[in-house]
Amino acid sequence: MKGQRSGPIDEGPAGSLLTLIPSQVNVMVLNGSSQADRTALAAAGLSSRGFDVVGTGYAATTTYRKSVIEYGSIADLAAARTLRGQLSSVVMKLVPGLTAGTVDLILGSGFTKLAPPTPTSRASITSLSSTYGGITASVSCRNSAFYAANGTPQAQTSSCAC
Repeated sequence: MKGQRSGPIDEGPAGSLLTLIPSQVNVMVLNGSSQADRTALAAAGLSSRGFDVVGTGYAATTTYRKSVIEYGSIADLAAARTLRGQLSSVVMKLVPGLTAGTVDLILGSGFTKLAPPTPTSRASITSLSSTYGGITASVSCRNSAFYAANGTPQAQTSSCAC
């Protein structure tokens, strides 16, 4: 099919990746509501997930109900998309003039916590292993190599013939 792309990497505008690894995302966390300041909670959570939190502070106004991710140019869109995956309800907004390479997360009054982390799928683990030459094994191979059929360890001096 003409124009169709194949491969494991999704591409966005101008061939840029749709998302990045968290350590490549610089985030400024800002309180945008008059409710309790949850910037420290969000910053700690994002840091623990690998994001580079460059600071916390207050937004220009405190009238935000929903949380907003602001990014300054199309070059920061992948970073904004990556951050979006950490929140259950957020709006993304292009704001020309923001610091290049950093996205602002403005927490609205509806923010209570980050979204639960997304579990890694078995398919993605298998793909990584085969793509990068990692170790793979089947459970039956491991069990038959070291355990008898009844699950008890067996004294074996030969290597697994898997």
